[in-house]
Amino acid sequence: PSAPTPSVPAPATLTISLDRSLDAIVSEVIAAALALEGGNRTRAAERLGVSLRTVQRHLARGGS
Repeated sequence: PSAPTPSVPAPATLTISLDRSLDAIVSEVIAAALALEGGNRTRAAERLGVSLRTVQRHLARGGS
């Protein structure tokens, strides 16, 4: 018998409205990534493919 295949979670999806400002959309995306990563900013940044500093700057400006 073969070893069980580890389950791989499906990628998270987010539906956005293009009626909003880019900053509002970015805030929503960062908030979703933070929620998926339990508030861990480093992992949220990795998930989004941006630097931790980018996430920190956005949050410092009042985003998410």
